[in-house]
Amino acid sequence: MSGQELSTEQQEVWEFIETCQERYGTEAWFDCFHEEFAGWFYLDLVPRTKDGERKFSRVLFETTETRASEVRPIAIRVHGNVAVAHYYLQNVVRGQDGQDVEERMRFTDVLMKENGRWQWIADHGGPVALAQP
Repeated sequence: MSGQELSTEQQEVWEFIETCQERYGTEAWFDCFHEEFAGWFYLDLVPRTKDGERKFSRVLFETTETRASEVRPIAIRVHGNVAVAHYYLQNVVRGQDGQDVEERMRFTDVLMKENGRWQWIADHGGPVALAQP
């Protein structure tokens, strides 16, 4: 969406995603997930629930530190109270060994708006393997 104008609805969805990504590493991040959430990373064999996301993410929160993060929209479609957002996420994460690792990820999120509030109801994505030149 680089260089394109976002509609008011698209901007609202994008602000939700940016805010939630900024919350990563805190308990407030889990408020972004709908109670009926189901989503999976590329390598997962089955989708995870909101509860599963909470369990695994808490371990990551305790063992890693996100040192820098940038999120960029690719495409956002809003249809009433449902939205589909494709975006790119780039992080620098420090692991337990003290080493910084760059992560490049892409996601497709499905969001639902209930009671005037967007939440993630489903997603798919994860790390992108970088081809060596």
